Amino acid sequence: MPYVQRDPSGAIVALTESPSAQALEFLEEDTPEVRHFQATRQRADAARETLRASDSDFIRVLEDLIDLLVAKGVITPAELPDAVRAKLARRATLRDRFRASPLLKFDDDVM
Repeated sequence: MPYVQRDPSGAIVALTESPSAQALEFLEEDTPEVRHFQATRQRADAARETLRASDSDFIRVLEDLIDLLVAKGVITPAELPDAVRAKLARRATLRDRFRASPLLKFDDDVM
């Protein structure tokens, strides 16, 4: 490795272990261009993972917000689309199962 695939401007867009129709050019792994591509990819992967983790936290915030709005009578569950109600109910059921199991404890109730 690596065989490189380039975009029309000549920038590396993918690395593969074997040649393909899109990746015929071979470069040594220690070339600056390959190292730069790998470092850029690692930063992008880390950013995606951070965003994914943030999404999970934010989903819980939205669930809590919906629960609060319902509890205060600002909205009723019937006003939510069927798909939203089903997803909220499924997540609530899953959280209840986790809370009930001593083997599956997690600190989901922090909020």
